[in-house]
Amino acid sequence: MTSKGSIFVIILVLCCLACVYCQVGELAQQAAQNAAASGDKFNFNANVNPQFTNGKNWNVASSIQAGSNFYRSKDIRHSLGAGLAATHNFGRHHGRHFNTRPNFGAALIYNYKFGKRR
Repeated sequence: MTSKGSIFVIILVLCCLACVYCQVGELAQQAAQNAAASGDKFNFNANVNPQFTNGKNWNVASSIQAGSNFYRSKDIRHSLGAGLAATHNFGRHHGRHFNTRPNFGAALIYNYKFGKRR
């Protein structure tokens, strides 16, 4: 196996190990995929979603995602993107407060563009 072939196998193994299958893992995958596909060096996205019914029932959900395209081949057919994400929820339900632990996720995405070279 050539050195390029062994690097490819290592990248695939890392992709499988790095993906966390939960909501946060999916957000991290999206950030990594967007970075790898777009060619952006860095992208960042933050969301805050408040939901209020009344004073005893409300919820605030927040998430942060960051992705980076840290490798792109000269012919732009191969690219690697990495993504990180975190989520946190807190609020009040029937007068009782809740505060979840922050969730973290990470992903590594490999993109290969098929088709004719330009």
